[in-house]
Amino acid sequence: MPLVRTPALVLGTMEYGDSSRIVRVYTRAAGLQSLLARGAKQPRSRLRGVLDLFHLVDVTYVRKAGRTLHPPRDADLLEAWPRLRADLDRMVAFGAVVRLLAALSIEDDANPDLFDVVVRAARAFDDPDLPPEGIEPLRQFSAWRVLAGKGYAPEVDRCASCGAPAGARPSFVVAEGGVVCARCAAGRRALSTREYGALQLFLHGDEGLAALWRFAGGEARRLDRIREEFVAWHAGLRPPAEPASVEAAADRTPRGRRAPARGAGGP
Repeated sequence: MPLVRTPALVLGTMEYGDSSRIVRVYTRAAGLQSLLARGAKQPRSRLRGVLDLFHLVDVTYVRKAGRTLHPPRDADLLEAWPRLRADLDRMVAFGAVVRLLAALSIEDDANPDLFDVVVRAARAFDDPDLPPEGIEPLRQFSAWRVLAGKGYAPEVDRCASCGAPAGARPSFVVAEGGVVCARCAAGRRALSTREYGALQLFLHGDEGLAALWRFAGGEARRLDRIREEFVAWHAGLRPPAEPASVEAAADRTPRGRRAPARGAGGP
C-alpha cells in the first residue's frame, strides 16, 4: 500500500460517525480523492483544524487499491485563506467554482495545471484588496478557467463554424462550441460588446484583470446561462440546482436574512 504525499485543496467534508470525517480533496498528484479521516474531530487529533473546508494542505495518505476512501496519515496546513473563509460572498463565489471543479473531475485523474489554477483563484479571493464588486467577475473568470483546464474551453477568437474572424459582436452557439460570426449566426442573438469582451478577458486574462471588470445589468446572469448550457452540452452536466452567482443567491434569500454559508458539497 503506497504512501502518497501531495498538496491538496479541501473541497468539502462530511461527518462520519461521532469522531471521523470524509474529506473530499483535489490533489496536485492524483486529482480528485476522498479521504476517511478517522478520529479527525477528536481534540487531540493532528488532523483537527487542518482538513477543513478550502484549506490548502500538504497531505500524506495511504493509497489502497480498489478502495474509494483512503486514510490520511498526516496533513500540514499550507494556506488557510482567512478572508475567503470569513466573508460569505467570497465563500459562496469560490464554492461555486470548486463545485464545478468537482463535478467535472474523476478519481485519480491528475491535472497539476488545473490544480494551480484553482489555488491561484483561492489566493485571489483571499486578497485583502479585493473589493466586493470584484467578487462576481472573479467567480466568472475562475469558472471559465476551470472549464478550459478540463479541456472544455469554447472558441472565442474565430468563428467556430467557418473559421473566419468572429467580428465585433458574434453570437455564442453552444452546439458549435463557441462564438460564430454574423454570417453563420442565422439570426441568433448577438453578444453585446461587453459580453464578448468579458468572455475574451475571462479566457485570456488573469485574476488581477478579471477582478477589475464590472458587470452591468444582467450580464453576469447571461454569461452564467451560456456557460451552464455549454457545460450541459459538451460535458453532460445538468445546470446547478442552486444559484451560481452571489447576485442570484441574494435574490433568493428572504428579505432581512442572509443566505446560509454552504460548503463545496459532500464526497
